[in-house]
Amino acid sequence: MKPNIPISTITRQRGASLIVALVFMLLLAFLGLAAISNSTLQERMSNNLSDRNLALQAAQMALRDAERDLGARTENGSFCPAGTSGCRPIGERTSVSLADAAGYWSWGPALTPYWTSNCTDGQCYNDCNNPSTATVPVWDDTAANWGAQLTSSGTFPTIAYGTYTGATAIPNVAAQPRYIIEIFRAIGCNQNDSTGALSTHVLFRITARAVGQNLNTVVVLQSMSSP
Repeated sequence: MKPNIPISTITRQRGASLIVALVFMLLLAFLGLAAISNSTLQERMSNNLSDRNLALQAAQMALRDAERDLGARTENGSFCPAGTSGCRPIGERTSVSLADAAGYWSWGPALTPYWTSNCTDGQCYNDCNNPSTATVPVWDDTAANWGAQLTSSGTFPTIAYGTYTGATAIPNVAAQPRYIIEIFRAIGCNQNDSTGALSTHVLFRITARAVGQNLNTVVVLQSMSSP
């Protein structure tokens, strides 16, 4: 003999089951949304990291390009004498032929018109007798003109990658990297070397700035070199 269960009790039980099922469905929906959000966040982080690595590689390539520029070398390593098409203008370097390549960096008064406090052709020099009054480094966003790269509001010229070396443009970046070069006397202003002569030993500081596929992804690198 079956127990006599009131119809109202059965109805209440069915209603409770429906509520429990709806709660479970809401929980599953929230879990699904959380998983999608987490996946999207991870994808963005991965893309940002990949873009930063791209900008880093471009900045490193710009440093090497500037070093080739200083040494009058093209991308393939051949000598690029001043005054030759695609090379530095004549006068900006002391050497104009391969025979003089070893003495390419004979620093002296003849070069000072081409290395200025205004960074003519991306070459900066604060003359001992006429030091710059700038309050920020020449490579700062507010001092240098980094071309199409965002946040740059300066006027000092910078050099685009490959300008004086013939290097092939870097693919997949929003703008080609650029660099600026500063020259310093190695032992200070108006100092004599070991022979008693005015020192002509110089150091160079290269600042390279690059972006990835996104102009907001910026990497700045610096290196010091001596001829």
